[in-house]
Amino acid sequence: MMIHRISKMQFLKRFSVLSLMTALCACSVSPEQAKINRDARLVKQFANPADRVGMYIVFQSGDGFIVEYLPTQVSEAEALRRIDQVCRNTGLGRTATISKRLPKLTRAADLGNGRKANVQAFKADCRT
Repeated sequence: MMIHRISKMQFLKRFSVLSLMTALCACSVSPEQAKINRDARLVKQFANPADRVGMYIVFQSGDGFIVEYLPTQVSEAEALRRIDQVCRNTGLGRTATISKRLPKLTRAADLGNGRKANVQAFKADCRT
């Protein structure tokens, strides 16, 4: 039997993909329950309620975060500024930089109140 070794980066990428798939599968609950779950996650990540406005969902991916936000409520620059804070709070770094915009995640998302809104996404890496 041959054992395949993978690098730490390969492991993190695979783990991130599995985490993303799990998060997306978890959204198969009702739109109302998905909103409750998203809001609870945002409360843990952003102590200030004003910092939650316009953020759709934020989840860790490797040494950074996948960020989905509502561009009609918050700019990309402001969303990134808020992720700086999350990087500091989690100890992953002092600042966040956009490593990749994620157009495949851009979509009309269900807000859980019967309305839909456009969501854009990016991958932010935490830096020291």
